[in-house]
Amino acid sequence: MVNSKSNKTKPANRKSVKITKISTKQEAQKPFYKTWWFWVLIVLLLGLIGYLCKPNAKEEEGNNSNGSSSSEVKMVSDYTGKDARQAYDELTHEGYSVRFAFDRNNNGGFSDSDFQDFVKNDSFGSASYAEMPFTVTNQVNSEHVVTLFVEYTDVYVEKNAQAAREKRLEEKLSIVSAMTACEQYGKSHYKNFKIHSIMGRIAERASDDNTWFLKYYVDYDGYKNKNMECYVSGTTSSPSVTKFSVY
Repeated sequence: MVNSKSNKTKPANRKSVKITKISTKQEAQKPFYKTWWFWVLIVLLLGLIGYLCKPNAKEEEGNNSNGSSSSEVKMVSDYTGKDARQAYDELTHEGYSVRFAFDRNNNGGFSDSDFQDFVKNDSFGSASYAEMPFTVTNQVNSEHVVTLFVEYTDVYVEKNAQAAREKRLEEKLSIVSAMTACEQYGKSHYKNFKIHSIMGRIAERASDDNTWFLKYYVDYDGYKNKNMECYVSGTTSSPSVTKFSVY
């Protein structure tokens, strides 16, 4: 009886050993990315990469200082409204090359060498012509070259005076009110009268301190794109056409 009991317990012990071996084998086959040491290694690698990629503090400071110095551009004085020859003398003294262009063209095209000498040295044209002063009306600055757009000083002064005159007149009699008065006058004297106020504008200027001179292309009486000249005085609220003609 004793031997039979001991024989019954032996299979149970084998089963226990077998289960233990199976569980150990399953642990050995666990994927590497589920192990703790794998993630510790990842964290260490990321820290190392971040450290290597971070710039040196001294190098970063040096780069910032170099960047700021290279981006700094020397300020060039604004010579608009000043004598062109004075501007030329001062700019060349500061080490700049100076080019000239007529303001009336104002298209960026540089003048020829004769005009350069004309502006700088009065060496072009007759004496009376060459003595006419020039005024800077606009300038374009680059790193080493300054382009000065110039105009004869008397023309420049007249342009400024005209601009001031038109500004004062606009405050008293708006250009829109003057144009409307011309259109109403035309409609009262001609059939199918129409002003081409956008594409057909030829001139809008102050004839004097109290009068606008307007010139447009107009249609009337079956004619297309004819000229209208109209003078308007008065005020914005009460404009008055003083002279009118179409042709």
